[in-house]
Order: sequence, then C-alpha cells, then structure tokens
Amino acid sequence: MRNNLRTLFLSIIILLFCSVAYGADYVENEVIVLTRDSNMTGSALSAAAREGSASKAAALAKSVGAVSRRSYPALTAGSGRSIVLLSSQTKTADELILSLKGNPDVIGVTKNYRMKAHGKTPDDALWNRQWGPKRIKVPEVWENASVGSEEVYVAVLDTGAAYDHPDLAANISGILPDGTYGKMFHSNGSVTEVVRSGTPSCDVTIEDPREVDYATVGDVGGHGTHVSGIIGAVGNNEIGVTGVNWRVKILPVGVFTVGELCDKDNKKSFATAAIVADTIGALNYIVTLKRIYGLNIRVANMSIGSWKEIVDQDTNPYAQSIKLVSDAGIIVCMAAGNEDQDIDNPINSDYEGMRPYPACFRFENTITVGASNEHDGLGITSGSNYSSSGKWVDIMAPGDNIMSTTPMYSYAGSREYNRTGYDSWSGTSMATPMVAGAAALLCAVYPDKSANEIKMMLMSGAENVLRKGYSKYGLLNVCNASRTRSGDSGGGCSAGFALLASDRDGDGELTVKFRLLFPDGSVQPLGDAVPVKLRKDRMLARNLVLTLDDADIARLMKSESKFNLVPVRVQAEFTGSDGKPLPALNDVAAIGFDRGLKPQPPEAAVAENGVTGVPTLAINGNLYPGIFGYVGWNWGTARRTVRELGEASRHLYEIVFQPWSLWKEGKFDDAAFERTLNSQVASIVAQDSEALIFVRWWLYMPRDWAKHNPGESIVYDDGSTEIPLLGGPWAHASYASKAWLSAYTKIVDTAVRKLSAGSYADRIFMVRVGYGNCGEWNNFGYHQEKFPGFSPQMLDAYRTWLKQRYGSIDRLNAAWHTALSGFGAVAIPTREERLAGKAGDILRNPADTGNIRDFYRFFSEFTVSLIEHFGRAVKAASGNRLLYGVFYGYYTHHLSGFPYHMLDSGHYALGRLLDSPYVDTLCSPYSYNDRNRGSTLGMPLESIKAHGKLFLAEMDLPTHLADPKRYQADANSGLRFAQAEEQTLTLYRRDFGRVLTWGVGGYWYDFAHNWYHFDRFREFAAATEKINREAAGRDLRSVAEVAVILDEESVFDLSLHAGKWGAELRDALSFDIERLGVPVDFRLSSDLGRAVKHGYRLLVFPAQFRQNPAIREALAAFPGHVLFLYGAGMVSAENRLAVPNDFYGVPVTTADAVNRLTAGERRFYWSGPRPPAEVWKAVLKQAKVHRYASRDETYIYANASYLGIWVPASDGGTLTVTLPEAARITDAETGEPLGGGPEFRFTLPGKGMYFRLLRREAR
Repeated sequence: MRNNLRTLFLSIIILLFCSVAYGADYVENEVIVLTRDSNMTGSALSAAAREGSASKAAALAKSVGAVSRRSYPALTAGSGRSIVLLSSQTKTADELILSLKGNPDVIGVTKNYRMKAHGKTPDDALWNRQWGPKRIKVPEVWENASVGSEEVYVAVLDTGAAYDHPDLAANISGILPDGTYGKMFHSNGSVTEVVRSGTPSCDVTIEDPREVDYATVGDVGGHGTHVSGIIGAVGNNEIGVTGVNWRVKILPVGVFTVGELCDKDNKKSFATAAIVADTIGALNYIVTLKRIYGLNIRVANMSIGSWKEIVDQDTNPYAQSIKLVSDAGIIVCMAAGNEDQDIDNPINSDYEGMRPYPACFRFENTITVGASNEHDGLGITSGSNYSSSGKWVDIMAPGDNIMSTTPMYSYAGSREYNRTGYDSWSGTSMATPMVAGAAALLCAVYPDKSANEIKMMLMSGAENVLRKGYSKYGLLNVCNASRTRSGDSGGGCSAGFALLASDRDGDGELTVKFRLLFPDGSVQPLGDAVPVKLRKDRMLARNLVLTLDDADIARLMKSESKFNLVPVRVQAEFTGSDGKPLPALNDVAAIGFDRGLKPQPPEAAVAENGVTGVPTLAINGNLYPGIFGYVGWNWGTARRTVRELGEASRHLYEIVFQPWSLWKEGKFDDAAFERTLNSQVASIVAQDSEALIFVRWWLYMPRDWAKHNPGESIVYDDGSTEIPLLGGPWAHASYASKAWLSAYTKIVDTAVRKLSAGSYADRIFMVRVGYGNCGEWNNFGYHQEKFPGFSPQMLDAYRTWLKQRYGSIDRLNAAWHTALSGFGAVAIPTREERLAGKAGDILRNPADTGNIRDFYRFFSEFTVSLIEHFGRAVKAASGNRLLYGVFYGYYTHHLSGFPYHMLDSGHYALGRLLDSPYVDTLCSPYSYNDRNRGSTLGMPLESIKAHGKLFLAEMDLPTHLADPKRYQADANSGLRFAQAEEQTLTLYRRDFGRVLTWGVGGYWYDFAHNWYHFDRFREFAAATEKINREAAGRDLRSVAEVAVILDEESVFDLSLHAGKWGAELRDALSFDIERLGVPVDFRLSSDLGRAVKHGYRLLVFPAQFRQNPAIREALAAFPGHVLFLYGAGMVSAENRLAVPNDFYGVPVTTADAVNRLTAGERRFYWSGPRPPAEVWKAVLKQAKVHRYASRDETYIYANASYLGIWVPASDGGTLTVTLPEAARITDAETGEPLGGGPEFRFTLPGKGMYFRLLRREAR
C-alpha cells in the first residue's frame, strides 16, 4: 500500500485518489451480502441445491431493486450460508445497505471495495542483492532439508503472472484439473480463462494497456510477477533470482483490472485495481480447486488490501470468505499495508476508526505480515504498518528493496514489455510472499502437517530481534521454524542459541541437559538429556531454539524489573560417559526478553552545581561519582566479572565496538551491528539484571574500504596510504574524507536511533565516538614513524581553514613572513619542514615556520570540528536523550611523544571543545609512564569541570593476573605493574582514591578478560561502591592551593626535537609537586580568569612560550605567587623570538636567587622544565602553600571531603600528616574514626607501598 512501485505503481497509487473512473475506493452501486441459506448445508452440492441458492439470491436482490451478479457456492458449501454480489442501476451502495437492514436472512453486508497492491520500487541486482532470503535463513533449509516441492501449490491472488518468464516458467502451474490454466476475475463481472498462447517473444510497445490480451500475457500490472518470483523463482538455474522455493507450483489468480484514469485537466492515464467481489471470486475458485478437484493448494498469498471502517468479521462477507479458505486448510498470508501506521492507534487521523483489510481478518490459518528492513527494523522504504499490541500483525519479513522477477513494462513510462525483467521493489507486498514461500517450503519438508501446525512452526521460529510493538512474534526465520516442534503455543516466542563443544584429548561422548533460569530465581528443566559425540580437535557447533510458552511469557511480563528487557538464561549441565559432571568454559546462554514496554533512554545528565559541587554523572536521579563503570574487552568471557560487580551493586558497563568486521562488500551491515549489540547487551543483562550501558564506537573503515573508495585514504609523508595495524596493512580514511564522514554520519545516526528505540533503550545512557589510533582521536602513523595529512582532501580543508582564519593572503603573509601569491600556493608542511632543527631544540624559530605552526593548529581544530559533528549527530538522533563523550585533550601525555606523536595527535584544541554544547564527557587513560609511582593524569581537570563537562579516567592498570609477557615485561619500563595480589589491591585502592579526590568519574578496563577474577577484588569493588554512594552526598570540590596552567597556543611553537624537554616536564608535573605533600590542580590558560578568582596561592606556567596580553591582564590582578618555567614569553605576538625584560609586567627572581627570596617577591623563573626539589620547596614556602606531609615522596590527593595519602616506596617509620585546619577524620574504607587533628600520625610498612583514603568533615 505504499506509493511507488517504480514509475508504474507510483502512478497507480497517486492517481487512484484523484481519478474519475476509479475515484471511489469501492464500486458505487454494488454490495456483497452474507446470507443464511439452507441450500448450502451439504458439503457436496447438488444441481438442485445450487439452483435453489441462486433463486434465493435473485429474490433477495429483487427485494432491494438490484440484481444478483455472482455467488460463490464452493466457498460456502456446508456452511448453511451464501455470499452473493448484488448490483443496482438506481441505488448506491449505501442505499443498498440501508435497504437490506432488518432482513432476517441477511447476516452482514459490505461494500465492494477496491484494493491495491502493496509495493513500490527502488533498484538493485540479483542473488548477491537478495538480502531477504539470506536474512530469514532459507539457505540453511535448502542445505539441510528441502528446496521445495512441485507437489505444493501456492495461489497468488494478484495481477496475474508472466507465466513465460524464464525464471518462473518451470514453477508456474500448468493445466489444472478443471481443464484451464487458471482464471482472471474482472471488475466488469466477467471471468476470463487464461489461454497462454501468443505471448510476446520480444519487446513490444503498449499504447493502450486495455487492448492487451491479459489472458494471453498473464499479468495486468507486473506486481503478481514480482510476488511470484519471491515465492518461487526457479533456483540454481544460473539466471536471475531464486525464490524461497526452488521448486513449487505457483497458481496465479488475477483479481486486478486495468482502468482508465482522468485527472482534473482531463489528462488520461491507466491503473489497475481490484474489488472485493473479484477477490471473493478468486477465493471461491481456489477452494473449488482444492475441495472439488483435489488440487494440493497449501498456501494463498494476498499482497492486496486497503483501509476501511472497522467491521465485525463474524458477519462481514469478505471476512467470512477468508475464514472459509482458512477452514479449507489453506494458509492465507496477507499484507499489513504500507501506510506507516500503528494499526492499533493510527498516527494519521485519516485512518481513525479504520483498519486495513483483509490484513485484520483473524482466523485459524491466517497470517498477517509486516515488512522489515535490512537492519531488522520496521520497513523504511516500504513504510510498513505495524501493531503495538501485536494483535493485528503476526510476523515481520524482509520487505525493503526486494529483488524479484517482473515483466518491466510501464503505463506512465516507456510502455515496453520485456518478459525477462528483474527489479527491486519494496512493500509488505514483498514481505508477504517471503512468509508464503516459507510456509510452502515447510509444507514440502513436512507434507503431513496441517495448515495450523505449519503456521505455528513459522510463528514459534520467529526471532525476537524486533521491537515487540511491531508484531506479535518477531522476524521470520525459516531455519528456526523448520526445527521447531509443531503445535507450540501460538502465544510463545523463540530465540536461537548455539552449543559449542570440543575435546583436545580425543573422541568422546557426553550428555547435556538444559534448564531455564528465570529472573525471579525459579528454574525450569528443558527436556531430556541430549547425547553429544565429540571428535578430537574438532569443534561441534549445534544451533538450538528456545521457545517460551504463554506461561513463561506471563512470568516474564510480571517481572519486578524496572527495565523492559529482562534476561532469560539457558544453563547447560554436561556429564561425561562415566556419569560425572564436566566443567565448562561457559555453561550459560543469555537471551533477552522484550516485554514490549516501548522503553525510552534513561534520564541521563552531567549534573552541575549539585551536592558534590562538581559535574557528576546522574542517571534517573542517582549520582555516580568516582569510578563507577567496567569495560570488558570481550563480554562473552567477562560474565563472572559482570556478575560479581552486579552483586557489589556496581551496574554500569561500556560496550566497545570496533565495527570494521561488520562491513560487507563496501557497505556497513546495520543488521549485523544490531545482532552483535543485542548479544552483548543480553550477555551483560543476564549476569546483572540492573545493568546500565554506555557504548563506545570506533569510526574505522574496513580494510577493503579503500578499494571501494579510491583516493579517500590518509596519505603519509612517504606517499603511502597503508600502515600495519592489528595484524595487517590498513588504509584508513582521511580525516577530511567527505565519503568517510557521510558514511559514518549515516551509520551513527542509524545506530543511535536503534539504541534509542530498541528493546534495551532504557539501559543505554551514553554514546562515545572516536577515530584515529585506538579510537581516541589520535591521528594515525606515529607508531610507524610517519607523518599523516598529505591527502588532497586534507589540503583542501587546510586551505579553507586558512581563508577563514586570515581572510586575505596579505594577512597570512604578514603572519608567516612569506610572499605567497594566494591560498592555492599553500602546501602541507613536508617531513623535512616538520623535522627541521637539531636534537635538543625546544622551540622553532616562529619567524619562518608559520605554515607548520598553523597546520598543527588547524589539525587540532579540525579534529574538534569532527568531534562536534558526531556529537551533533548523536544528540539529534537520540532527541538529546543520550550523553555524548570522547577521548581528547592529552596535554602532557603527548609532550613527550616527539617527534611523531605530539602535534600530529590533534589534541591541542581542548579549549574550543570545552565550549561545545554537544560534548558531555571527556576521557583519557592516565599516563603510562611509571604507574607504580603514581603518574598523574596531566589533564586540565579543573577547566574541564568549570565548563560543566564530566571527565572520565580510564583505569586500565593490569592486575597480577595479567599475562607477564604482554603486560609486565621488563623490556617496557613504562609498564611496571603489580606482581602480587597485595600490590594489585594497593594500586587499585590508590587509583580509586585518586579519581574520587580529583572529583571526576572513571571506569576499570579489563584488557585480558580475567584481570579481576579473584575474591579480594570482589570485596574491594563492594567496599568502594559504598564509598561512592556516600560520596554522592558530599562536597567533592578541589582544595588545592597550587594550579598548573597549560597553554595550548604555545604548544604549536615547539620543535619536534623537544622530546627530552617534554619528558622532563611530564615528570615534573606528574611527580615533583605532589610528592612534596601538596595537592595540585591543572587548568588551561584560556581559563586563567577562573584560576585567578579561585584563590590559589601559587600558579605554575610550565610552557607559556607565547606572549599573551590576556594573561598579562589577568596576572596583574592576581595577589598570589607565580612560577614560570623555561621559555616563558619568548615568542612575541608578531611571531618573533624575544627575551622579555619581565614576564607579564612583574620582575622575576631567577634560579640563582631562589634561595635568597625576600618576602616581597611573587614572581619566579626557572630556566629548565624541571626545577629541583629545593626550588619547589622554597617557592611553596614563599607562597605559603600548605604541605600536608612531613616527609618527601608522600603524595597527597585532596578535596573538600576526602584525603588520599600515597607512599610508593615505604621504608618504615612514622608519617605525620597535618591538615590546614582541624577536622573530624575517618578511615573511608573501614569506618575507623581517627580523631580531630589537625595532626595525624601513621605507621608505614617496613617495605612496600602504602595508601590510605580518609574522609574528613568539619568539626
């Protein structure tokens, strides 16, 4: 019922609503009457009975001023009723209905409605384009059971069929038992026998479709040919397409007539239409063939219908006609229609008080079919109707872009007939023959099963992958259906799972028993033990189907869960030949049950200025400070950890998608993505029924994407486009590729809409998107010592950015000290230009490196523009319901990444990103340098928080269970991790405390799948979750008196030979201040105004190379102390090197005078990146910064409510910690009260690490 079956059917549907001859949607002077008739009591009708029935019909017609045009005795035989078509020259249909009202012999009356074909056409090609049969798992049935049978007949009530189409001819029925090739029913009341002679053997021009002898040609519109091909185009014949059945007998029964249409300008065109009387005639005909002539018609396909006022199907003649076909043992498959309406509650007011018929007639052997798309969602191009209650639509089947046979002629176009055509159409018309074909295939596999048994096999085998509001049972799966026990409850639903088993030791036998585990804790055995034979080193894979009956579903529907998706688990118990139980790597399959509650994403936000005083994750009103989440690299092997975290009341999990494997033939497979996501969500929810989920997406293209999109890849400085990554060469898309951006914009949009509307929508609260290395927006190439950025797309983007920045080439030349002729003369900086200079250089000469400086500035800003682009897409697709997050801003991480990793990372436009309304969270791992000691994040956390963003710390520290060859190798000094359980717990306690005192969020990341499989971690997770819940009600604002100010603009003046300087500065910022017992904040220089107002005692500028009037102005009002490190103010606004006489207006005390500081000095300068400890101590003392610890190498992490004490290498003795003021102190982990202070003493271990987390409250 949609509106464009290519040109032909686009014209039909539009013109039906503005025509003269076919303007009404029913025959205006005809009605169909269901009457009581004693002549119809016998199943075998005599001539006298037929004559008596006809006489009674004539009398009824005469009584209301009409004539009896047609009756259907075979259809009503044995029912005691008759159906008769009445026609009048003087009365309208409404008047006839009124005249028949009150007649005791009349059971019901309906108008003789017109119906249209459900379908429309895009385009595509042949078997490799036939996604539908593949999705419903027909090939598995072909391989394991049957390809169909010529003994099974399928009646196709439609426009007919091009019976000589080379891909149909062998499967079209021949001469029938009544001596005909079939019949066509016409709206003029005539019935034509199909002749099948003189068929055009080559293309012809059709000037007037009404002049075509359709009894000869076989199809009045092409729709029936397309439907027939879906059911039974000949398979495995090397041409065209294949139907669901390779072998079958298709019986085309024409119910459409060609008519002339006239618009308001009297312009003529042609269309086809069917009326109810013709359709009832066709139904009568197929019942005659089955009952009287014994033809094995098992299925009838009705891809026709229209919306009409609601009728009583028990009294409606049309409905009763359908019922009588159903009663004859014929499965009637009916199209739901394509108006994109919820049949229960139509969105369009034009359909209020109406329903689509015959789709809404419900009888024992009827099936109403909706259309699905390639992503297992509601048909998009088909606009499929659906049923939120599940009452009106039984099942969904592929209906979008379905390739099949067609005669390929057009009334509105070329009017050319070609009997060998193929085309791709969409509609529930295309979905319905998928089901009809599936029913016929099952009839071939199970010839002795009844129509209802076959129907229930189809229903029970349906996949529960579609939202419950679409249909009652789900998506057609013929393979499941072929394996399902017949007679399963019609109210049930099914899902597939797999049993995998192997034995490395040799051949063996075992048995397996299954039981069903419900969310309420109840257990239900599933049948008898199943024998399994194993062969050495061979994997046994057995696909199984779980079918839930009505009682099971009722139990799940009553679940007390607040979520729509509730888990059902199938547990396997393995027993060896000796009767002893056998252990299993995994003995539970998780299946999510959709309760049809139409869930919406939870109320998720980054709560600002609340109780905690810092941006905090809030979901449905609950706050989640500190480390709240867990990420498992493989959810299939992380079940134990998820279960244990759930038991510890930790319920937030991230699913990481690396989707390049989900591309096929250059296109992203949305359906595979959704199935993968469904599986992972179900796996998590099965272990933790309270699970909430955030999703991370890598925007990688597959390895072969470049073949389908030549010229769109990253080009490196050596001209290559590939780098070795994850096991092979990979040509990644250029950051500036519009093809990449367009493709992934659509993919993200589709994926987010699915997340927001799926059965687990109420569990999804955030989407994080990333590109570049590891999906963290780090550009590619640095591991291979290559510079990226040389693609033509990147050059175009760079030149556009320069035009926007400078406005004219004269201004650019002034800034660069060049004489370029135009922006077209600008080139990407070469490898030699980027690497200019010598070892040990810290700064470039800004006078002659403007292109390099601006290119790196451009790339950082361009990266942020991409991040914002995808954030905008996520927000739009989710209706602003989902949070959006990214990895970005690795300021000190990359300072030591010279020469390839720093500026090419694109991570130096954080200030701009913080102003984005689309970004809610930012993330990074903490530095991989010397983690045992306690390397800091090096991120400007206070600026991030000041902009209302939530920072997430990715805590991916391996435990003592990690593979030492991969994660603890001595060759990699940056990964010196815990060697024992005690060290693991100490480090994890420290990191938990650091995240909490930083006032940010975070999650644990298990790379190795089993890092947390030890009892003490479970205890630790539960204990720290209690601290988190308590922290949700406490002030988590920083109390640091020292802030490090990071300047992004100055970074672009760095030489790529400054690696040593970068490493020293990283260590200075990571260790040197905090190790003196002083908490430290980090901020951006663009946020200096807030820092000045905050009240810090000391500001440290580690890399303020650029002179900046705004900084000078801000510091003029700052009463505290300032320490500048190497190079401060050395680059002027005119891009010249300079040695200032003062730094931002205040004289500076240099290093040789630092030990002779006087009370009045407030500005200090150190000529290197890392002052020695005595310099730090002197400056801290001069600034009157409070030092908490009595000894060096004691790290203090503090906020208003918590205090962390970290000693990485203790040698015993007593540690004194002094608070700035007295407070009531409690051990946050044990609850032990420690007194009011302000001085506290702690006994340190003789050797090893020491950490203590304290809670403090004002006295």
